[in-house]
Amino acid sequence: MNQEQPEFGWWLKIVTAKPLCIYYFGVFESQWAAESLKNGYIQDLQEERAKMIEVQIQQCQPKQLTIEEPEIKANQELSQYCNDREKHQS
Repeated sequence: MNQEQPEFGWWLKIVTAKPLCIYYFGVFESQWAAESLKNGYIQDLQEERAKMIEVQIQQCQPKQLTIEEPEIKANQELSQYCNDREKHQS
C-alpha cells in the first residue's frame, strides 16, 4: 500500500497573549513570500489590539487555522496543532 505524504507549505504562525490565540496564515509558496507579507498580518492583529508573543514561519500543515484560549489551555502541547515537515520525512 502506497501512503502519500501530505504536502507541506509555508505558513505564518502568530501567537498572541491577549487574546490567547494561535493563528496560522498561509499557505505561501516560499519562506520568502511568507516573510514579505508577515508585517501586514501582524499589523492587522495589532489594530485589533492583540498583543504578540511569538511570530514564526514554518513549513507545516496546520490542523486548524485559529486555536482559541479554551483549547490552548486544555492542550498545553502547542506542537500538536501543526504537522511539521521534519516529523514526516523518512
